[in-house]
Amino acid sequence: MPVVKIAAGTFKMGTPKDDQEFKLDEKQHVVTLTRDFYMSACQITNAQFALFLNEKGVKADGKFATLGHGAQIVVKSSEMGLTYKGNQWTVAAEYANHPVVFVSWYGADEYARWAGGSLPTEAQWEYACRAGSEKAFCFGDPDEEKLKEYAWFKESKLKDEKALHIHEVGKKKPNAWGLYDMHGNVWEWCADWYEAYKGNATEDPTGPTQGEKRVARGGSAFEPFLVNRSAKRGSERPDALLSDVGFRVVFPASSVQ
Repeated sequence: MPVVKIAAGTFKMGTPKDDQEFKLDEKQHVVTLTRDFYMSACQITNAQFALFLNEKGVKADGKFATLGHGAQIVVKSSEMGLTYKGNQWTVAAEYANHPVVFVSWYGADEYARWAGGSLPTEAQWEYACRAGSEKAFCFGDPDEEKLKEYAWFKESKLKDEKALHIHEVGKKKPNAWGLYDMHGNVWEWCADWYEAYKGNATEDPTGPTQGEKRVARGGSAFEPFLVNRSAKRGSERPDALLSDVGFRVVFPASSVQ
């Protein structure tokens, strides 16, 4: 799994109130991340997730005895993703390097732990996505044509909904820190429970201790231009199994040699 080192630092998380895309749950505030970390350069793929499922002996029903959450469905079979055949999970060669989808938050969390890491906190995710930018996108102000260089998303001129689909990871330009598909392709599960920001400066935030939905970030190939902003927040029930939600993994700096 290729990873990128992200240095500790301070940034403005969220969206300014005077921005036309400001949402009530995106109140801008200063966040400091006090520790370096590594992040997978790409979204976790079908091929990578299949290794986890088969090593753990997950069967066709997709159920797994998770840590702290009991038995949960971690994945659902898909024609364009993972399928259960011959007592194991397989993926067609043409989809091996596509991001895994139809994976629940529980599945993403368990995979991350199995790989020796964790899901990114929402703050880690946005900090990494921005790569130093204080604008709406990693490359600067909103520009649909420019976004095409970095992301798969629903273009405004696209009329044929059947043309929408996710793509192999790492085929667009990376952001300034070497991370691919932070905008678009698939939403990405984060570690945090969802709630609106309180707007206070904070260090190493991890979100509320409980909730109904988990945070998802980044937009997807099915979402229009501005939904793919760095600060845009999504949320889903942790047991949701959706066609455009995947994840990536972070690791403590001390764990990567």
